[in-house]
Amino acid sequence: MTSLESFTGGRQLAVDTTAIERELACLWKAASGVGGGSSPAIIRACQLNLIVACASAEETGRAASAVAEVIRLHPSRVLMAVVDAADRSNRLQASISAHCALAAGAERGSHVCCEQITLTASSSAIPRLAAAVLPLLVPDLPVVLWWPGDPDLEADLAADLTDAADRVVVDSRRFSNPASSMRRLSVQDCPVSDLAWHRLRGWRELTAGFFDGEAAETYPPRLEKVLVEYAGAGREISEAALLGSWVASCLKWGDRPGPVGKIALQARSESDQAPGSVLSLTLEAPGASFSLRREGGAEFVASSMTIDRGASISRLARVACRDEATLLSRSLDAGGRDTVYEEAVDRAVRMLDQGGDEGAKR
Repeated sequence: MTSLESFTGGRQLAVDTTAIERELACLWKAASGVGGGSSPAIIRACQLNLIVACASAEETGRAASAVAEVIRLHPSRVLMAVVDAADRSNRLQASISAHCALAAGAERGSHVCCEQITLTASSSAIPRLAAAVLPLLVPDLPVVLWWPGDPDLEADLAADLTDAADRVVVDSRRFSNPASSMRRLSVQDCPVSDLAWHRLRGWRELTAGFFDGEAAETYPPRLEKVLVEYAGAGREISEAALLGSWVASCLKWGDRPGPVGKIALQARSESDQAPGSVLSLTLEAPGASFSLRREGGAEFVASSMTIDRGASISRLARVACRDEATLLSRSLDAGGRDTVYEEAVDRAVRMLDQGGDEGAKR
């Protein structure tokens, strides 16, 4: 969504809930008067509370752009909780704004508007930030907490915001310590959505498609090795670990008697793809191999299958590269817990604790 109008409060506010609500009322009154009597109707919409926890100006700008796109499909009260670590004062301030866009199918293009409250805390005011955010939640609506960067999930702020959330959204590609952060995610009481997991959907669908036909349907129990290559120098391992662990989970490696396969993750620093992007996935069985490899740009993956050392069958498939707003929107569409994702996270933590390679054993 491109924000057609943005009505912004003209001053910073001390964090007083009553004052903020009063300013919001004034903001909506001003918004309704834009354009005079011939102006399209303003529809104030809110289906959920979206808390966006940011640790830098870069995160705040990037997250605000994504939110402006997402709220057209998911009208929300947006609460931007921003930490300004460079500010050594003891300030905690708020500003308000509203984003409006044309409502699809509405007569004369009525505007659907959502409000955004940005609360910015200096380094010494961080302990007060959650207490300022939580009273501003709209009662009786779901609460989604999104961390657009690398969250410190052990911090008090994370604990306080997570306790109020019905769903937590992260992007594990951005984790600086994937094993530690994933371990914290695995014990969350509320459901977790991961933008990295949504990026992998095309890869998972293509992998499952190898074994739909008669020629390969008997091979999954015979698979012995999974190799995932990814762009980066080694730290950007989250998506590769999730993909490899998902394969191991589907194959029930270590969950039942029988041979246990091996997962290998390899970084490719020379790649021109975004750090953390999966570059290839190879599944090996005696006399057969199944591979997916990124080719022809970021959106195309070549799949090949060789069975009984015969001729290789290849094709090129498109795996769309979704932007952050689309991935966030998919996360907000999620229902309950994603048990497949949770199992992949559990296995990924065990694998990363062992250094990135494992025999998929418990």
